[in-house]
Amino acid sequence: MILRELNNEFKNTHDYNNFVREMKNGLKSSIIPEANFEWIKDYSSAYFAWNVLSTMGPQEVNSLEVDFNRNLKPLIKQNLIPIIPENQKKALSAIYDCFDNWDVNLLFKTKTLSSLKNIWIQRNRELPEPFKWIDLKNLKQCEWAFKYVIEHIKPDYMPSFMTEIRQEQVITFLTAVLYSWPAHPDTRRLMIQRMKKTYNQNVFRENITGKKVINTYVQKDIKEKLDMLAKKNGRKINEELEVIIMNAWHAARYAEDK
Repeated sequence: MILRELNNEFKNTHDYNNFVREMKNGLKSSIIPEANFEWIKDYSSAYFAWNVLSTMGPQEVNSLEVDFNRNLKPLIKQNLIPIIPENQKKALSAIYDCFDNWDVNLLFKTKTLSSLKNIWIQRNRELPEPFKWIDLKNLKQCEWAFKYVIEHIKPDYMPSFMTEIRQEQVITFLTAVLYSWPAHPDTRRLMIQRMKKTYNQNVFRENITGKKVINTYVQKDIKEKLDMLAKKNGRKINEELEVIIMNAWHAARYAEDK
């Protein structure tokens, strides 16, 4: 059908070839070279780019760069049933489609992708792997970290489906939210420091539940021997003391029973 329409439109081969050539040139002039996407090397960078393009729109800052504004229309349009990309390949495919179908000139497309790349590189340099201390196998820690970041960054501009992530996606998601947060670098860094400190304090409080503090003095050589025993047995000082006391207690009880 399309071929019949083309034959009706063009009366000779020369006009047809010119039309095809113009179409090819037009396509080339609107497609960003694949080399420009090479910085998107893994799931973290791909998810970051996808997250920004799905929640913010580009705004020209100057002749060289654009900024991303949460109040502008996102470039990636979500389907009726939105889907979060599960891996780097799917995220990158969505990013390709976004730029290929975006009806603007190639220069603005290139500036947008370049600015996105610069943000990723800059944030990565300022705070490399900010959530590497999170154990993805620890469900309780993942849930706590997710809640902490959402409450402190408050990404209200993000659709609710964006937060429906699986446990193994937590670090990738939190990194994307942190890196796209338009705050001062020191503010982002301070938030991570406070977050880690708060988590460690919570763990410490849980670990000392049911324990009592003992303030006492012992001879210097006794302390040295205690340190040596703890090191030899791979225990902390308090753990070594607990073992010594429990062994002595059981020995005393055994002697009484005799």
